[in-house]
Amino acid sequence: MTAGASIVRSIRPVLIGLAAAILLVAVPGTARGASTNGRIAFASDRGAGDLDIYSMNADGTGQTQLTNAAGDDTYPVWSPTGAQILFTSARNGSFDIFRMQASGGSVTQMTAGPDSDIEPTWSPDASRIAFVSDRSGSLQIHRSNSNGTGSVEQLTFTSGFNVDPVWSANGKIVFTSSRDGNEEIYVMNADGSNPTRLTNDPARDYGPYWSPDGSRIAFQSERDGNSEIYAMDPNGAALTRLTNDPAVDSSPAWSPDGSKIAFHTNRDGQFEIYATDPDGSATARLTNNPALDKFPDWQPVAAGGVDTDPPTLTLPPDMTVDATSPAGATVSYSVTAVDAVDPSPVVRCSPASGSTFPIGVTPVRCTATDRAGNVGGGSFSVKVRNATEQLARLVQAVATGLGLPPRLEQRLVAYAMDFKPPTTPLQRQFVCLRLTQFELAIKYLPPQIIPTAERDAWVAAVDRIRAVLPC
Repeated sequence: MTAGASIVRSIRPVLIGLAAAILLVAVPGTARGASTNGRIAFASDRGAGDLDIYSMNADGTGQTQLTNAAGDDTYPVWSPTGAQILFTSARNGSFDIFRMQASGGSVTQMTAGPDSDIEPTWSPDASRIAFVSDRSGSLQIHRSNSNGTGSVEQLTFTSGFNVDPVWSANGKIVFTSSRDGNEEIYVMNADGSNPTRLTNDPARDYGPYWSPDGSRIAFQSERDGNSEIYAMDPNGAALTRLTNDPAVDSSPAWSPDGSKIAFHTNRDGQFEIYATDPDGSATARLTNNPALDKFPDWQPVAAGGVDTDPPTLTLPPDMTVDATSPAGATVSYSVTAVDAVDPSPVVRCSPASGSTFPIGVTPVRCTATDRAGNVGGGSFSVKVRNATEQLARLVQAVATGLGLPPRLEQRLVAYAMDFKPPTTPLQRQFVCLRLTQFELAIKYLPPQIIPTAERDAWVAAVDRIRAVLPC
């Protein structure tokens, strides 16, 4: 096990309260909330050597990298709709909670500060998140609004540490606590009241995860000598051992229909994602990579398994470009879409990216269609400046140019004053002549007289305007 992989649980009691060691002591198996058989998010260091968030289909195919930032990105957890993912990241120096779209875009930082905030979980209605923080001096469970407004509320205040919060569909939070001197599984109300102990064993019980219907809790335990996956009723009864391997089996996560439990294990020499039936049968390997693959969480979809939500488009802002010919300009843009269920909704825009846009304002209308046939839409505009507008911008640039020798400045201003929009062929010829004279006056001047970047920009503008007129 490695510190970078956030799995060194055996030394947690030594490091409690040390902010610099939060990632070392963070509990694996913190995928939270009811899930569905959508994609599986997980953490892997297969890229640059630190952990990033990936997702894959439930059978292990279609593995896609979602984050790529310096510092570990880990502990992914899907929102109740499956459209967003919370995760823990050290990209800014300390461990904080971040949120992103299911496709990996639109990353938003949720917590900030020198303290370490880890192991997030969504409330069933997605209005709040719970997470673990050492901001009070020890690892305790806190709660905040999911939109970033309001204050952070501390839910646990006991000795030892309280970690692994997992919100159930009916609003209960199951978690791990060492308040009685040993790691055990507890459950409490969403406001932290009425904490109840569910396990009682000299070995460590930790990393709980609710089944989608709330009837069972999967967790990991060392009661048989090494880390194995177990399941129990919400009151701690009907304990069942699901895995039996000398390796570390950890981080259980139920599928949405309750038919599978994903987990990570190093039984093949390195940590990989596996899935098993709730009785421990039909265990299958989902990832196969020399790097670490850990902390799976399953993506929810709409209630009843019916996808009724359209994809969400991410559109560029309205664009303004210069014409490069009388026909206009070739304009490229990027439009993406995310969907709670379909990882690859089909995006279509008209005019398409790479098309020649005419001079003037052209609306671009886009749609995104998921595999269930739901359609999301949006639009933006592309304005292509004509020669007149470009001439006005060049005149302004010359008038505000800095550091030009006085005689050269007077000469260029004289040329620029004749850059008036032509309305007749004769006037166009005159403007073209003045543009040529202007370009010859500056094209070969050394940077001591006019900065290279400014000179090149003016030359490019002249060439572009001459092409649009055309000269």
